[in-house]
Order: sequence, then C-alpha cells, then structure tokens
Amino acid sequence: MSYFPKQNKKAALTAVFILVLSVIVLSLKNVFPSAGIYVSIGSVALLTASLFITIRFVITHYAYEITSDSLIITKTVGQRKQTAASILLKTGKGICQRPKSAEQKREFSEKFGKTDSRLSFTQNIFCSQHVYVTEFNGRIYEILLECDDEFAEALNGAVLSARENHDDEFDE
Repeated sequence: MSYFPKQNKKAALTAVFILVLSVIVLSLKNVFPSAGIYVSIGSVALLTASLFITIRFVITHYAYEITSDSLIITKTVGQRKQTAASILLKTGKGICQRPKSAEQKREFSEKFGKTDSRLSFTQNIFCSQHVYVTEFNGRIYEILLECDDEFAEALNGAVLSARENHDDEFDE
C-alpha cells in the first residue's frame, strides 16, 4: 500500500510572507543607519528562513509505502528521488495521532515509553501528523508521518502481522 500526502499552500504562503518581511526589514537600513549591520543581519536571517521553508516544505515531497516487511519512505526534491528511510515493520511498536495536549503526551509516554529521537518525514508545514514508533539498536524513535487514518491503520496492521511472523520464527 502506498500513500502520497497532498501538498497544501501554507508553506509557500509562509515563505513568501517571510521573504517580503525580509525586504521590508532591509529597507529599514536607510531609516536606521546607525543600526545598519543589525538590520542587514536580520534581513539575511529572514531570507535564510524563507529559503529553508521553500526547500524543506515547498519543493520536497514524500511517499510512504508498506511492503511485506518494511515501511519505505521516499523523498523527492525537485527531480532527485531517494529512499529516505526503510524501516523493518517487526521493530515497530505502533502508530497513533501525534499528541498535542499534556494529557495526550502523558498517555503516549505510558504506551511507548521515553523516546530517544524524533525524525520528521512530513511535506507540509502546520499539518496533522501521525507518530510511528519503532526501535532500532536499542533506541526508540518517533517517525513523524503525514498520512490519513486509513494508511495509519494499514501500517499498524502490517506491524502487528510482521511482529507475529517474527515471533513465530523464533518459536520454531
């Protein structure tokens, strides 16, 4: 099963807004000549933020694929396509909606324990996310995915199936 998140316009609008803000800040250099270097640094920082958002969220696309034994995440930037992650399903602990409230975060910690690292494979800024929790080399990872509930349920089912098959291999 494959899933391709739909691109929204929030990142592009945010990048354009920050770019315009950068130009406005740079124009203040003439108004405040004594603070010219600080205004220039602020403008360059805003320009850098706009560039980062454009590259990270506007021209980057992700695809998620569930195979018989792996979750494969493919990243496309412009015309360049590469496998960003290939995660064995048997190491998965589960998937759920990303917790937002303190209560949800507490429940998440009780269910999965303390996580060591978080990796984001989302293509939209300010989007709804699912958290896929997996273990690798004794460390617990949160993998942020931007998928619908149907794909999340399919992934959870594939994880349970892979874990059962893995346990059956050790029983024999």
